[in-house]
Amino acid sequence: MFIVFLTTLAAGLLGALALCRLTQVAWRSVRLIAILALCLQLPIVAGFIAWAGWQRGPWPVWAAALTASAAMGAFVVFGLAPTARRSGSTIRLFAGVSGALSLAAAWAWGFDYRIWPDAPPLAIKASLAGQALSALLVGSIGLAGVLVSSLLAHSTMSLQPLKRLVRIFLAATGLRLLWLLLEVGGMLWYDPSGNGTVAAVLRSWWLLLGVLGGAGLLIPAGLAYMTLQTLHLRTVPPAARLVYLALVLAFIGELAALYVMRESGLPL
Repeated sequence: MFIVFLTTLAAGLLGALALCRLTQVAWRSVRLIAILALCLQLPIVAGFIAWAGWQRGPWPVWAAALTASAAMGAFVVFGLAPTARRSGSTIRLFAGVSGALSLAAAWAWGFDYRIWPDAPPLAIKASLAGQALSALLVGSIGLAGVLVSSLLAHSTMSLQPLKRLVRIFLAATGLRLLWLLLEVGGMLWYDPSGNGTVAAVLRSWWLLLGVLGGAGLLIPAGLAYMTLQTLHLRTVPPAARLVYLALVLAFIGELAALYVMRESGLPL
């Protein structure tokens, strides 16, 4: 489960970086994101090799290959980081491709560890789409945390990239919550077993689902709105505390979602 979360986070960080205007971002922040992505990806590949993961079947092989390819893209971003103002388009391209590869790796690891629902096929597709939204959510707030830390150290940096990331995070939380309601509502409306199985699952997992929807989505969305209002006043330290709190809560919520999917088979 943690491997799926880590590759999803790497995908989100690199994907969010691809959405930034790098002329407004300190190149050290770009390099730090590349380092974080590599720290998330390389131990997974090393573990696959050390414990002979290819013996488990084709899914871990595909997942490890995609993770390694994503790490190569992150390494290129690391190397080009000092030229971010001149090579911004190239860096964004490599970050976007590496993020997409890492997301595909997260999907493949999920199949290997049986995170996604077994049936029906529509539920699997819905879960994969939900995981893409999760990557955007955790990646945007993760990169916002890096940028706000840079702002605390270098007060001359522009606030625009941070504001843009917080808006992306706010939009991602709204889409994730809407997708969650549509998935769960759809499963309740059409219960494949015809005997109320989905409703029983919801009754069993209501606490963790509340953690996902409340602590993982609604509260971080409120914190993101408060962050935007704080940034309008150019008061960075309070904004940093709000971003860090939203980051922790978002991570907890998405981990709860993965756990519920693995244990209950409910698409989230």
